[in-house]
This record gives sequence, C-alpha cells and structure tokens, in this order.
Amino acid sequence: EPVSIRASTSRLSAVSIPVTLLAAVLLIVFRDPVLKLLGGGEGGEAAGTVLILGAIAQAINAGLLWNVSTLYATGRSGVVSRLALIAAIAQTAALIPLASAWGADGAALAFLIGMVVLNTPATVLALKYLRDGEEYEVNVEVAGDPQARGKFADA
Repeated sequence: EPVSIRASTSRLSAVSIPVTLLAAVLLIVFRDPVLKLLGGGEGGEAAGTVLILGAIAQAINAGLLWNVSTLYATGRSGVVSRLALIAAIAQTAALIPLASAWGADGAALAFLIGMVVLNTPATVLALKYLRDGEEYEVNVEVAGDPQARGKFADA
C-alpha cells in the first residue's frame, strides 16, 4: 500500500518543529552556562551571539528537515542540487563582508543566511509538490527488501 508523503510530513512536522524550537529557545536562554560548560569559561560568554545565530539556523534546518527529503522523494534531486549550490554561494558571498565587519558573529550570520536561502525555496517547492496530489514512484528499498519498491501516493 502506498505511503502518503503528505501525511508523513504532517506527522513529522508536528514533532520536529516544536522540538527544535524548544531546543533552540532553551539553548538561547541558557547560553551563558552552556558556553561555560563547553570550556569557554568567563570569556566563552562572548560567543553568545554566535550561539544564538547558530541555534536559529539549526532550528530552521532541523524543523524543516522534511523539505529536502520531499524533493528527493518526488524526483526533484536536480532542484535540491541547485538550491544547495545557490545557498553555498549566498553563504560564501555573505561570509567575506560579514566576517570582516563582525568577526565570528558575522560568520554565524552568514551561516544563518545560507540556511534561510536553502530552506525557504525548498519548503515552498516541497509544499507545492505535496499539494499537487500526484503519485510518485520512489526508487528506494522498503524495509531492506530490494524487491519491494516504495510508492508514495497523495492523490
């Protein structure tokens, strides 16, 4: 029986988004003790902005972990490759001026920019393909059985 990508994505989002948001909020709220525990001592607190920007970037990427997988599952691996390239270019282009101006804080901001540039169009496109309601033949093994090919249907 086909597996519904739409239903699977909905269930995954119901867990991944709140959990990653909670983890990011807790990390941001308790950033000073976390940075001290990581060996930064009193001086480690200076990395607070880097931790905040990194936590936000990771929350975006982890909370939307289904978007790239959905594009792969619907046969859009070429789209994923192009989005990854665009995000890498945007991050690299932002890194040079931001790191020059603000050091590690600027580098962390460039990382956040890269995550936003990747995940925004990936999420928009994944949602579009989920709304299409097409059936997609997926070239993956199901439960380790090479004879059982996955079929996803959202019609």
